[in-house]
Amino acid sequence: MGRNNANNLDQYAGCLLGGAVGDALGAPLEFMNLPSIQQRFGSGGPDHYIQGTGSSGVFTDDTQMTLFSAEGVLRAYQRGMLKGIGGAEGAIMYQSYLRFAFSTGFSGWCSGSYQSPRRQ
Repeated sequence: MGRNNANNLDQYAGCLLGGAVGDALGAPLEFMNLPSIQQRFGSGGPDHYIQGTGSSGVFTDDTQMTLFSAEGVLRAYQRGMLKGIGGAEGAIMYQSYLRFAFSTGFSGWCSGSYQSPRRQ
């Protein structure tokens, strides 16, 4: 692997890690609007770590969705590069989002037998 590829991988990993850290640190404020944040922390917002209601520093479903999205993009890219076949990106992403839904215990639209969107 060339130097540029290694740098790109580091940058991609850094983006995913930075997003997860930001998600974990911002989770306690996720559903607050700006006036509520300013009322609680002042006009400049929080300037220190905010303890959430759950475990400290735990990322949310936003990070999980990001990771499953990245996995889908990588799988679609790999399929195109290794097999020279494109056009299945939508189905591959759909599979990734199904895995996300199952990982959260959600079974609503996922229950029953699975059919690819192309086969319906």
